[in-house]
Amino acid sequence: MIITILMATVVLTGCVSSQEQVVDEHEKNTGDTPTEKGDQLLEENKEPLTETRALEIEAAFFDQLYTPETVGKTNEIKAYQSKKALIEATLAIASRELVTQLVDDYYREEEGLLYVVPKDGPAKLLSDSPMLINRVDEDTYQVSQQNETELRGPYILTVEFSWMDDAWKMTDRIFEVDN
Repeated sequence: MIITILMATVVLTGCVSSQEQVVDEHEKNTGDTPTEKGDQLLEENKEPLTETRALEIEAAFFDQLYTPETVGKTNEIKAYQSKKALIEATLAIASRELVTQLVDDYYREEEGLLYVVPKDGPAKLLSDSPMLINRVDEDTYQVSQQNETELRGPYILTVEFSWMDDAWKMTDRIFEVDN
C-alpha cells in the first residue's frame, strides 16, 4: 500500500513538473502564458478562407442588408427600427466600419422607423463565375472576381475578409471599372 502511494506521488509530481516546464518554456518564447495570450487553441483551429465560406458570408451579407423584409409596399424595414439596430445585427458577418458606411448609404431613419432607400445595390460575388482568392496575411484574404453587366459594364469586384472576433468577416468591398 505504501509503495502504491509513493508511486502515485512520483507520477503526479512528474506530471505537474512536466506541465510547469511546458508553460515555462512557452513564457520564455512568447513572454506570456497561454491564458494571457487568449485562447490560442482557437487560433490554431482557424481555417483558411475558402471560396465556399466567402460565398456564404456574401449571401448572408446581402440577405441582411439588401433584401430585408419590408412592410407592405412601403420601403419600411420590418425587423429593425433604426440604423444602429441593423448595424448591430450585421456585425456577426462584417466589420462595423463597412456596415456603418453601407447602412448610411442605403437606409434612412424617419419618425422612429427605418426605410431602405430605393437604388441599385452593389456588385456581388457570383458563385458561377471564377474568382481569385489572395491571402494578404495570416488574418486577411481578398477575393476578386471579374464580371460584366449591362448596367455596370466590365468590372472587378474585390471583397476583403478578415479574421475578427473568432470568425471570418467581410471588411471591405472595392469596385473597379475594368476598361
